[in-house]
Amino acid sequence: MLKKELRPLEYINDDYATLNLTQLKENTFFLDKPILLLAAGPSFKKNIAWVKKNHDKFVVVAIAAVLNTLYDNNIKPDIVTHIDGYEGSFPLFDGIPTHEFLKDTIILFGPFALSKLRELFTKEQVFYHESGATYFEGFGSLQAPCVGTHSLMLSLLLHTKELYLLGLDLALDQETGSSHSEDYADRVIIDLQNKDTIKNNITVSGNIFPIKGNFRESVYTTSIMHVSVQSLHENIDKIMKEDQKIYNLNDGAKLHHTITTQTEEIDTQKYKRLDKKTLQEKLHKLFVKNSAYKLRNDDIKELSRKLETNTQIFNLINQYQKGVSYANKDKYIYDMLGIVSEIVHAGNKEKDEVLSVYYSFFEYVLPLMFDLLNTQGLKNDKHHIKKLDKPFIKGMLNISKIYSDTVKNFLDTRCS
Repeated sequence: MLKKELRPLEYINDDYATLNLTQLKENTFFLDKPILLLAAGPSFKKNIAWVKKNHDKFVVVAIAAVLNTLYDNNIKPDIVTHIDGYEGSFPLFDGIPTHEFLKDTIILFGPFALSKLRELFTKEQVFYHESGATYFEGFGSLQAPCVGTHSLMLSLLLHTKELYLLGLDLALDQETGSSHSEDYADRVIIDLQNKDTIKNNITVSGNIFPIKGNFRESVYTTSIMHVSVQSLHENIDKIMKEDQKIYNLNDGAKLHHTITTQTEEIDTQKYKRLDKKTLQEKLHKLFVKNSAYKLRNDDIKELSRKLETNTQIFNLINQYQKGVSYANKDKYIYDMLGIVSEIVHAGNKEKDEVLSVYYSFFEYVLPLMFDLLNTQGLKNDKHHIKKLDKPFIKGMLNISKIYSDTVKNFLDTRCS
């Protein structure tokens, strides 16, 4: 989580564009242009023939996981989205001549995307947006559990009146049990013949249950996909405008505020074919107009203030380390909860990203500590408390030190 919060500093002030989502959502460019969002669910590849026939009537927004299929069918997306920051996501781009096939495409990265992915594209193509950590005041932030729902929310922010979803099933293929199209690297296949069997081990991707379906009365999904269904239910109303419509073309989960639609029911004749060269030129100008390439003076001052908050936290931890009592369990718990309280109240969680990291750290660590300390019949409290407190202090100091070193280096080398 700390790496995710700090990774934007790897590209900010290196002339990479950061989109102002708040400003962008007021544009009129997309009002007369429908968006077709392509994700990697089972329905995507089942409808690839329809996509191939009609893609030039839509602004095509595609997640990186479908690029290989699009390349095989010579369908060039207008916008590619990618938010994953792990090495396992790099193969999504393998085998694709990005400098040729995607040379006119806008590449929209989340802030956690791997830095080396930028090398596959020109600097002019790449745009970032904020998610979680905010370094550009007033630019807006976009977060979602998966890249498909993330791209749905982003498409709504572009203010299209008509958004079509294909491959955002968020449910298993009801015949094969596949979670995604067959060329998706991380897909899982679940035996639906044994769907009612109770398993000893519960996993977010292996256990399934029925939810309301889009074309069917119910469909089976997994816990991890259902998180995205719930996220859309909670968040879609926050950004969707009254003049916007979302058409769900998937044989998957019923999604909040979407209109159930079969591909053959779409009157594609009402949409004119788009001149994609002109479209991409205008798209690029629109994104550039609504982007920043350097932190402004006020943004730098705010980052310096955040660094001061972190220094305050570092000093609090050092004071705790010098005065914590190991005399008995009750006194230790009192001191330990004291430092936790002081840290979480040291700043504003909404503005100080390092506080969000501490919140997460405490959520993981405190239950484990209390579980041990509340063990009945625990002997030699002092010994256990010392053993427990050492990694607790080390963890807190590491968060503060990594944050401090990274931000100081950024301010000294890129903001001077």
